[in-house]
Amino acid sequence: MNQIPKIGFFFWPDTPQMVLRMGELAEEHGYDLVGVADSPGQCMDSWVAATLLSTAAPSVPLSVCVSNFVSRHWTTSGAAAASLAMVHKPGFIFGVGAGHSAVRNFGMQGSTLDNLAHDLPAVRKLMHGEAVPTGSGDAVLSWARERARVFFAASHERSLRLGGATADGLFVNYGLHADDIAASTRQVELGRGDDPRRTDIWQVSALDCTEDGASARAAIGKICAFAAGYVIGKRDPANRGVPAEYVEPMRELVAQYSTRPSQADSDLVERLGLTDYLSKRFAICGDPGECLAQVQAAADAGAKSIMFSVGRASDPVRVIDLFGRHVLPALRASGAAHAAV
Repeated sequence: MNQIPKIGFFFWPDTPQMVLRMGELAEEHGYDLVGVADSPGQCMDSWVAATLLSTAAPSVPLSVCVSNFVSRHWTTSGAAAASLAMVHKPGFIFGVGAGHSAVRNFGMQGSTLDNLAHDLPAVRKLMHGEAVPTGSGDAVLSWARERARVFFAASHERSLRLGGATADGLFVNYGLHADDIAASTRQVELGRGDDPRRTDIWQVSALDCTEDGASARAAIGKICAFAAGYVIGKRDPANRGVPAEYVEPMRELVAQYSTRPSQADSDLVERLGLTDYLSKRFAICGDPGECLAQVQAAADAGAKSIMFSVGRASDPVRVIDLFGRHVLPALRASGAAHAAV
């Protein structure tokens, strides 16, 4: 293993009690980042949940991952992000994307890249205390004393390049294979060009870790279908790193999956013969030993930071606790031993 990757997680905040418990576990086990999803059709308001999470994980950097500029205007979101950056001293990452479940579940369309090419730099300028023209006036956050880092969620070539050009970092959902990581990172670097600033990249992956491993593998199809729909979208699967034998099944999956992950999605993935392929590309799953080996493989493939999605795991709270008690210590011990050689 080349290095110990940073490990974070995000989840759909179902209840205040769940949010607080997830924050406690992030703090107890020393995760590197903890975040909440913004999908109001499925869970609590992300900003309310993030504020609760801050109280339970006072030393862990925090994120909303990810919001959008369709259901929330960039000025309003910028003010919320700056507020949380003032509240949460370890740091706050404001993650934003074109809009997936958060907009589709309410019958809206996501942002275009042209929209985002304006809104991303605009919200970053707000974070730096700059005045941003709005047409009839200026937006400015004169009261903000701390700045949030702005991350862009991306998986397509143009969006990866846009993130490299305009964001502080990216949540990249393209897969954990070496070819996937290399291909997506190359697009980010093309977007950044000669800009010397650091651009952090967190690879997004589903996580389901259980004692027996079987229940994790049985549940992983839900979020794999969601990830596949996001990564492929309306594009040709053949141009998205999908092997030829899976191209037609992937087309059918993208046409039928739901942005509200359910057992029906898992059943669909299984019926199409995609469970093994999708789980290996988009997920870490199994018992703690299997999860450890898969994370180590992802690190060897080039993943420096991994952001786990656990919102639709078999038992999100249990998964984060089990991974934190068994996999994180073993991962860090393995990395430390490797560095000492």
